[in-house]
Amino acid sequence: MKELLVASGNKGKLREFGELLQGVVETILSPADFPGLPEVEEDGETFEANAIKKARSAALFTGRPVLADDSGLCVDHLDGRPGVYSARFAGEGAGDAANNARLLRELAGVPRENRGGEFHCVIALCHPGAARGGGIRVRPALPGPRVRADLLRATQRDQERHQPSRQGHAAAERGIGERQGLGDRGNQGLGASKNY
Repeated sequence: MKELLVASGNKGKLREFGELLQGVVETILSPADFPGLPEVEEDGETFEANAIKKARSAALFTGRPVLADDSGLCVDHLDGRPGVYSARFAGEGAGDAANNARLLRELAGVPRENRGGEFHCVIALCHPGAARGGGIRVRPALPGPRVRADLLRATQRDQERHQPSRQGHAAAERGIGERQGLGDRGNQGLGASKNY
């Protein structure tokens, strides 16, 4: 593929997708390459709905193929919350510290062994020709690592994770090369772009 817009303003995410797609995409574009690109309200009830909405909106505006994602933390004891509301769990504009603080308040008194959850991530790939009708590919980007909410640090985005089933390291703690090899689903979402 010649060009692909990664619909994210997160520089770390742009860098990682660039590394993952080396040899597949010649040029990775970002929202900064398209002044006036509309900000998309992530108001879907699922990660899939939000990823599709972002991909479709950017493809229609730019006329380029677009990859977009949505992700968040789903805590078992909270019936999957905060889920799609992870970035605004403590309210609109709340930062990581406030979101983590609310999470820990809601888990107060819950035994550590019952504080488990998973990080979920869904990616959507949309070609501009398919943006009006459908034809958007959606896949999980990576199996969600297990976490314990009491290990979350309120002061950093990449919180500590607890996942003993993967040699003692969660996916987000590993280098990009290691993450590419996690399971047979580890790279399936991005692999779809090779033939898109």
